[in-house]
Amino acid sequence: MKEAVYLTEMIMNGETGKARAYAENMCKTITPPEFARGYAATAIHECARMINYKDPCITINGQKLRRALCDGDFPNICGAIKYISECCTRKHKEDCAARIEKAARFIDLNFKNSQVSISDAARYAGFKNAELSVLFKEHYGVLPKDYITNKRLDFANELAENSNIAIKDIAVKAGFSDSSQFIRAYKKRY
Repeated sequence: MKEAVYLTEMIMNGETGKARAYAENMCKTITPPEFARGYAATAIHECARMINYKDPCITINGQKLRRALCDGDFPNICGAIKYISECCTRKHKEDCAARIEKAARFIDLNFKNSQVSISDAARYAGFKNAELSVLFKEHYGVLPKDYITNKRLDFANELAENSNIAIKDIAVKAGFSDSSQFIRAYKKRY
């Protein structure tokens, strides 16, 4: 049964080629062949359950898979693995995008607090710091630290235009730890 677990992990991680090779090897080496087919079917079923996809194509591929397993038709087994692996990858990307937006909302709500860090946003959205930085940059085009700095600078600029508050107070209200940090960020941006 560990074969089904390995195959499931490969499919869920989007490792389609590796999953296909592993399934092919299973079909050749595990006897009787019904066991190998059963493991492949278990893995596919588990993947579909894990992504909770209500996609009619998965059902169709599930039916193709059952026929392929009964007939020992390896190309159709691979086709089903490929399709479900692509669904898993798409679902993972959708989940990541939602979590990245959750991190951005956290920053939007908390940037005025000078103690807020990338670590806080990453933890809130369920990422590691480095993972959030890479994915955030892909999604928004800027690193999270630059996103926070931009939010603070925009707010500071708004305060400066609409009030007579001293620079040092604007810096603190905008979330900078002190006025020198604010001035450095301001000079870097403008």
